[in-house]
Amino acid sequence: MTQVVKVIQHWLSSQPSPGEAVVRQAIVLPLLQAAGFDIWNPAEVIPEETDKGGFRPDLRVVAGKYQFVLELKGMNVGLHDKDYQQVAAYAGGKGIRWALLTDGRVWVVIDEHMQGPYSERIVLKLELVQKAAGVFSSDLAAVLDAASWTSGAFETRLSEVQQAQQKRRDEAQIHLEKRPIVEDVQSEYDIASFEKAAAAAVRMRLITEAERDVLLGAVQSQPLSPDGPQSKQPEAQKSGWQPKAQPTKAAKPEFSAAKSGGLTGPAPSEIAFRYQPGQADARAFYFPAVGKWVVQAGSIASAEVKEYAASVGKRRRAMLDAGEVALLEDGRLRYLKNVEYTSPSTAADDISGASKNGWIVWMDEQGRPAQYHRLEKP
Repeated sequence: MTQVVKVIQHWLSSQPSPGEAVVRQAIVLPLLQAAGFDIWNPAEVIPEETDKGGFRPDLRVVAGKYQFVLELKGMNVGLHDKDYQQVAAYAGGKGIRWALLTDGRVWVVIDEHMQGPYSERIVLKLELVQKAAGVFSSDLAAVLDAASWTSGAFETRLSEVQQAQQKRRDEAQIHLEKRPIVEDVQSEYDIASFEKAAAAAVRMRLITEAERDVLLGAVQSQPLSPDGPQSKQPEAQKSGWQPKAQPTKAAKPEFSAAKSGGLTGPAPSEIAFRYQPGQADARAFYFPAVGKWVVQAGSIASAEVKEYAASVGKRRRAMLDAGEVALLEDGRLRYLKNVEYTSPSTAADDISGASKNGWIVWMDEQGRPAQYHRLEKP
C-alpha cells in the first residue's frame, strides 16, 4: 500500500487535480489491488451496476459474504452532500451497510445503519497529505484489507483506525498546549534537558504524567517514516537532550545456526514482530545485522491464496513437501519449523496469501510497523 501511495504522490505533484477516470484507473484500482482484492475479477470488483432507481455506483466490492459500495469522484470536482446521499441510498437499497466515497485524495466511510442526514453518517475520513503519507497508507490498508473484509473483521479494523486517529488528535493537542509550558520551565530554571524540564513540570503540577509521557515519547521514539528519515530534529533535541539507545534483547537459543536456516557465528540481536491478517496469526524475528526474517514455528497462515499470488502457492507447496508446514482442517497452514525469509514482504505474502508490504504489516511489541526498525542503506 505504501509503495502504491508513493507512486500516486509522485504523479499527483505534476497532475494535482485529475478527473474521475484517472482517479479510478491510477488511484482506486491500484489501491484495491494492494489491499488484496482481485480487481480483474468482475465477480469480486463489480463495475457500474445499475439499480432499479437508475443509480449506478462506480464499484461494488464483494469479499465472501461481505461487501461494500465504492463511489468515485474526480479531484477536480471534490465530494459534496449529494454524493454522500447517492452512495448511501444505493447501499441501503441493496441491504449493504458500508459505503465508501472517494475522490482519490479523501476517503470517507459511511455507515448506512446510522440515522440522520447522510453527511452525518460518516464514521471515518482519511486524507492523503504529503507529510502524513505513511499514516494514510497504514490507515487505508486497514480499512480496505481484503482479508479483514472476508473474515468479517472490518468493524474491528475500523475501530482500530478510529482509535488511532483519536490518539493522534489527542497527542497533537498535548504538543500544541503543553510543549510550550515545558519549554518555559526549561528556560526559566535553566534546566539542561527537555526530559528533566518535563519531570519538573510534573512536580509543579503544570502537566500530568500522561502528558509528559506523550511529549517524551515523541522525542525518544522517532520511527522512520515510510517517506524517509525525518528531516527536522524535534525541538526537544535542539535543547540538548539526545534519545537514549534502545537496549537489544539477548539472542534466543532457538535461533542458532542449526535452526534458523543458515545463520552462522554468534546470533545477532533480534526484534520480535506479529502479523494477524484475518484468521491468520504469525510471529517472526528480524535480524537487522544480516537482514534475515524468521517466521516462528506455530504461526498460522491464511487458507486462501489470491489468484495473482502464484508465487505464494508455489512456496507453500514447497514448504508442505519439506515438512515445514502442515495443512489444517480449515485449509490454513501451521508452521512446524522456524522458516527463514530474506524480506518481510515475502514472509507477509506467505502468511496472508496475498501481496503485502511487510515493512508496514509486521508490528513490533509496541505496535510499531517494521519500517520503524528498517536500516538505511549506506
